[in-house]
Amino acid sequence: LERDEKFGLAPESLDGPYKIARESVTFLGGGRAALLQLAHPYVAAGIAQHSNIKYGVQERFYNTFKHVFALAFGDWSAAKKSSQIVRSLHVKVKGKIGEDVGHFKKDHVFTANNLHALYWVHATLVEGAVFMYELFVNELSDEEKCEYLRHSVKMAQTFGIPPSFIPNNWDDFIRQFAI
Repeated sequence: LERDEKFGLAPESLDGPYKIARESVTFLGGGRAALLQLAHPYVAAGIAQHSNIKYGVQERFYNTFKHVFALAFGDWSAAKKSSQIVRSLHVKVKGKIGEDVGHFKKDHVFTANNLHALYWVHATLVEGAVFMYELFVNELSDEEKCEYLRHSVKMAQTFGIPPSFIPNNWDDFIRQFAI
């Protein structure tokens, strides 16, 4: 995966994806995203079995967004380092689902680096940023949402999510997200 040094959403201008990401209200979407992430059985089981979230919610939240911000605003070196750290942590997260959940049966084997689980986490962050921006700052045009989504593909790729896995437009993304 080749990148230039301006990997993130660094402000080449105040328009485009940076317009959304720079707003502090998008950070508020983190709690919402975290709750939505638990809807995926792999994420919920991984956190239940491998995280000390019961004793360190703030620390987990801080560490998550430290890496998200490195990806969003850092150069290629910072983005690569953060994604490698997160991926190496995820390698250790595997186990079995503890109960029947949808089409996942009890004892179904999961891994944190599963493509669908990774994409779900990514999607909650993208949707959450746009949701919070529109709730507190201003409505976005369809083109602005599509541009933000297209730019998010760079971040997704650092976690092994192929560009073809992410819809090309916002409406398709939201339809997929709502499933």
